[in-house]
Amino acid sequence: MKTLERGFVKLAALVLLAAVLLSGCVPKRYSESQEEALVQACLPAIQEFLSDRYGEYELGEFHLLKGLIAPDKPLDGRYGSNIVRGNYTVGENTWELVYDRETGRFYTSELLEKLMEQETERMRGYLETELPKEDLREFRLTVLDLYYLVESHDIVIDNHNNTADTYVYINSVLPAEITEEDLPAFAERGFDGGIVSSIRCHYYSDRKNALTDEAFQTFFADNPAYQVGQYLLIDNDNPSAKE
Repeated sequence: MKTLERGFVKLAALVLLAAVLLSGCVPKRYSESQEEALVQACLPAIQEFLSDRYGEYELGEFHLLKGLIAPDKPLDGRYGSNIVRGNYTVGENTWELVYDRETGRFYTSELLEKLMEQETERMRGYLETELPKEDLREFRLTVLDLYYLVESHDIVIDNHNNTADTYVYINSVLPAEITEEDLPAFAERGFDGGIVSSIRCHYYSDRKNALTDEAFQTFFADNPAYQVGQYLLIDNDNPSAKE
């Protein structure tokens, strides 16, 4: 009798898991096995994408990204989503990969360094209209925190099967369809809805505070995707710089 009962419990669990997979949703209190099943359901599409893009690759670990019901209140709950994140290796390079199962869209970190180099030069061009070149020696970005707010629809959020739309902040990746040749136009388009929430830059000047927040204002005005606010960090790397 106990064996039969256990069989019914296992069957019920499988039915629940199948419903979760078919809906693309995951309950608020999902188990590790449910998360693993959802990740496994995403792997065929991920493997096809990587195979078409690179041929040979090594797949890393993937995990579900938890969603928020209110995107402006990131501490209010950690729910399900339709989005997984992991990494892959091609040759000697390892990059991050995000897959949105709902839309079929991919994001990768492959071009982040190229984007940072481009944005360094774009900023330098603006700053050189504000400061002498000797105050901007070795100017470079070391942080460019770009993120996208991505929505998942009709996610089960409680034990009563109530649903809601959840949001995930995807950072440090770019839409996978962007190529290196696309980067200048991509920046001009405001990163296609991406937001830069913080940057950190370095320069080398004999004057301790040669570069200040004010020098960036024209650049920010022309590039509204940069919403760094108080998270604009500026370092003068010259230890002998004077006031």
